[in-house]
Order: sequence, then C-alpha cells, then structure tokens
Amino acid sequence: MSLPEVMEHLCQLGVRNITDKLDLASITDFPIASGGFGDVYQGRLNNDAKIAIKTMRFFANSEEINQKRRNYAAREIYVWSKCQHPNVQQLLGLVHFRNQLGMVSFWEANGNMSEYIDKYPGVDRLELCSQIVEGLSYLHSSGIIHGDLKGSNVLISETGHALLTDFGNATRQENTLQFTGAVSTIGRSSRWTVSGECIFNAKEEEAPELFEESVFTPESDVYALGMTILEAITGAYPWPDLPTERAVMFAVCSKKATPERPVGLSKSAFHDALWSTLESCWNYEPVRRPSVLEVQKVLQDKERQGGPPATLGFLASNDFRRVSRHYVQFTQPLEKVISALCMHGCPDLTAVIDIRASSIYPTDIMSGDEDIYRSRLIDNTEVAVKVLRVQLDKYGTHSKRIARELYLLSIRNHPNIQRFLGVTRFLGRIGMVSQWPHYWGIQQYLKEHPNEDRCALAVQVVEGLSYLHGLGVLHGDMRASNIIVSQDGVPQITSVYDTSFLKLEFTSDSLRDTVSSRWAAPELFEGKPLSLATDIYALGMTILEIITNEIPWPGLSERAVLFQVTVKNGCPDRPVHIPTNSTSGDTLWSLLDSCWRYEPEERPDVNHVKLVMSGITADGLMPLLATGDQLEEMDWE
Repeated sequence: MSLPEVMEHLCQLGVRNITDKLDLASITDFPIASGGFGDVYQGRLNNDAKIAIKTMRFFANSEEINQKRRNYAAREIYVWSKCQHPNVQQLLGLVHFRNQLGMVSFWEANGNMSEYIDKYPGVDRLELCSQIVEGLSYLHSSGIIHGDLKGSNVLISETGHALLTDFGNATRQENTLQFTGAVSTIGRSSRWTVSGECIFNAKEEEAPELFEESVFTPESDVYALGMTILEAITGAYPWPDLPTERAVMFAVCSKKATPERPVGLSKSAFHDALWSTLESCWNYEPVRRPSVLEVQKVLQDKERQGGPPATLGFLASNDFRRVSRHYVQFTQPLEKVISALCMHGCPDLTAVIDIRASSIYPTDIMSGDEDIYRSRLIDNTEVAVKVLRVQLDKYGTHSKRIARELYLLSIRNHPNIQRFLGVTRFLGRIGMVSQWPHYWGIQQYLKEHPNEDRCALAVQVVEGLSYLHGLGVLHGDMRASNIIVSQDGVPQITSVYDTSFLKLEFTSDSLRDTVSSRWAAPELFEGKPLSLATDIYALGMTILEIITNEIPWPGLSERAVLFQVTVKNGCPDRPVHIPTNSTSGDTLWSLLDSCWRYEPEERPDVNHVKLVMSGITADGLMPLLATGDQLEEMDWE
C-alpha cells in the first residue's frame, strides 16, 4: 500500500487524521530523540497543546524496506488506537508528516518512569507499579499483548500517573488488520524479555526448538512486568551487575538465573509476598506465572497487610545505584565537542559539505545505532556521513563515544583502515565524514568478484587489525560487514569503537553491546570486557566469512549459537571451502580453531595470525585430485 492508501485504510477503521491540526512552524527541524527504528519530533497542535510525533525511519535507497516499515507503523497505530485507559498513553491521531506516517500523542514532560524516579527518588513507587499493572490488565482484558514492557516504555503524566506507551511490538489476539511484512520484534531487551521460552537444558545434546523467536503472549508480558516492578522499586535496570545484553541472555538461558532479592527489601509480610510474586513472574514455565490480576491483588493488599510506607523510602538511599541509561546528560554542548575535536587535529568539514546533495533519509546500510547518509563535498567528492541516533539535548555516553572514534580516526593511517576525512555538524548532530566506499561490505565485493583471492583479502584484514593492536586499540566488533572495499579491491576495516588501552581526555563510560553471538567470544557472554583475545576470536570468524562468504554458524538462530558456544564449547563445522585434501587446508583450519579456543589466553596474538595467514594461498586451498562433487560444492558463487 502507498502512504495515502494506508492512511485512508486506518481512517476507515476509526483512527483520526489530524494532519490539519498541526502547527507546522512549531515542530522541531530534527528529531529530539531517536531509536533503532524510529524518530520522535516535538511540536504543537493549533490549539497550543504540546505534542510528540513518532515516525518510522525510512531509507533513501530501499522502497521495499520502507513499505514494510510503513505497514509496521500502521499496525502499531491501529493497535494503539484501540486503547482507552487512564494508564495507557492516548493516541491523538495519525498525521502525514514530511512524507511519513506519524503517530501523535501528548508530550509528557516528566519523561519515562526511569527518568522520573531518578529525578524524584521519593516518589510513591508502589503506586506507580499499581498503575502499570492496571494499564497492563486493561490491555490483556482487551485482547492486546504489549510485547515490550519496561521502565522506558512507561511515561509519567503531568499529574504523576503512569502511562504505558510504545506499542511497536504490541499484538491483538484478534487480527482485524493485516499488513504484509508488518510483524516485528524490534527494540526488545534481554533484561525484560528473556524468559523460560528460550531456556535450554545444558545436559541435552541439542538445543530445543524453543530457541527460535517465541511469539508474544500474556505470560511473556507478565515476565516483563515483574522486571519492570523490580526496576521501579530499586531504581536500577534489571541485572545491574551484568554489563551487556549478551551476559543477561547467558545468565538466564544457560544458568536459569533470576534476579536476587534486593538487600533493601526487608523481611515483612508484604515484602515477602511481593518478592514471591515477582519470582513467580519469572518462572521458567510460562503457564506457572501469575496472571496480571493476581499481581494486581498483591499490590492492592499492601495497606491491609500493614506494609511499609508506599514510597518505599529505603530505596531512595544509596543502596541502589542505577546503571548508565541509554541517554545520559552531558554538559558540553555540541559546538564545544566539535571544537575540542578540531583542536586534536580533526578537520571541520561543515563548510564544505554540500547539504543540497545530501539524502533526506539515511541509507539502508546498517551500522548499529548509527545512520549513514550519502552526501557530497562542494568539490563533488562523494562522501558518507555517519551520525549517531541520540537525543539532541542529552549526548552523554554517545558524544564521548563519537569523540573517541573521531580521535582514533584522525590518528590512523593505514591502507587497510578506512580513511577519515573529518567531522561535520549534520542534522543537529556530530557527523563523521569518510569517502563513500565502492563496496559497503566485503560480502558485496565477493559476490561481484567470486574468483577474487580470498586468502589475500584475509591477510590484508589481519594486517589492518595488527596495526590497530599495535596502537593499543581494540576493534570491538570485527566482522565482514565492518570491512569496506575500495574501488581497486583493497579491504579497509571500519567501525572501530574501543580505546581501552589509550589514555584520552574523553571519558570511556560504556561501549555498545553490538557484538553478535556469531562473532562473540565465550567470555563476553559472561559479562567480561572486550580484549585483544576477543578481537582474535572475532577475527577467526571474519576470516571464515571471507573464505566461505557466509556468516558464521549459518542456519542457526542467535540463541542456538549461544547454546553451541557457551554450553557445548563448540566451534563452526569445517566448511568444504577448507578441504582436508589440500596443501594448506589443515594449516588454515588449525589456525582458526586456535582463534576460537575457549580460554582467552590460549588464543594466538594477531602477529601470529598474520604470520600463518601470509603462507596460505588460494592455490593451497584447492583440493588435490578433487572430485567433480567437491568442485561443485566449492562454487564460490
């Protein structure tokens, strides 16, 4: 469906089109907040009511993806439009906004529950929890499953009431509206959603079918509700001692762990009943979890049981410390950050970026929580501008991370590291400018050049990582998709994030949890930090990708990979592209196997990998006396 057709269909289903009610002059030029799939703008209606406009992010070069996202937004609007409750944020209507489908709600200045508790630690937290339960109870009674309940998806109204929001993963048990390609599970976090549906038995030989993505159910909402209540009463994310989503998934799926009782939750009849209920919410058998009504009853009994003051004042102390939020206040404005970078030698290219030649939407090139725009310099040099999706007034960790990457980019000079041109102010944010590569990803290059010497390409990638490690720099996210290729076929490593060993003025607060299970060393699942050894593990997987032009563990889900790596201590199977009856096959496979050793100290350093790889050639991987079947299986295309 086209955008007008989608809007007309939604209006026929009862959703109001309030496009003509917008005060267009009041709407922010750029998003005031951005996430993985959407942007939020601030503005007003003609009656001066302050509003938020949420839109799905579109791509400049992929109508197919844009259509799916348009349908996805339509489904969210439809489900949201059916919600009318004091503890569910009201959808005012839909709008045609800057050639996108937008959903409009009142602007809630108090922010989300997490921010509100940070600002007002003495707030009546049990009352907030009761209101969250009321809202979820209403949704379930209406046949709606939220699908992504957590503190950041609970807004606080001007009067201090909890409002459930963000229905991007919500589903109705009666599917009145059908849009092709509208199903998604975006934005879910393991801290609130990993539950019994993904548990495996470590004694079994194979991971069960439940490793596949499970559908949303009332029981999965209850699991998330328990975590959200815990988040409210402690003022911290669930699992605050586990630094990454990966570590949470490992703890829950492998160790069948549940959160520990907070030390501040003293022994009392009410506290015991509350904690017992939360533990029931996290039961590994979904059918044994309580209903929302049962949770509601426990919270309503707090006064009759002579419970503590509803504010849970003991939790306002320093016993609980919140881990870093996705958006952290940063005092330095954008201009000061850019000025500091320029003082360190980063060229400011703002004046030479031809804004008229820039794409309105980002490209469909995926780069973690960054958007990549296609643009030009005034001399017609085609460039890529990479900007971080952040809240405009809250740079925090994000500005510091961009500063780290820009600093690193400015000091790097190696043929196998992406060339950095400078920094720019772009769409109200910091943009990192580099020359537009001929091939975005080595996989694309290999598809167009299937007969390329893959061993030679792998050697160059190893040389690039060797250069970084020589500077004391970790890459942090080695994989084939983070290797671009120049027009003359030279691979260049990009997206370098970690600077653990460098002494910079930029604070290193926290790094993204972007390493996929397919490239992640086993220790990363246990919450241990990135290291030279984790880079080597990922390098081995990257070499395997280059040789086979397939992602590691093809055919397995992310959770099945987690099972193979953490429980079975497994490695990928030897592919036909590294034949046993070849001159160099055993040498290469032995090298890769050493890169994937379970114990980090048993893995080789990058210089050893470079030494061994330099002796392996494409001819050396050709099967000796190969059969016709072998040659057919090794078809590089």
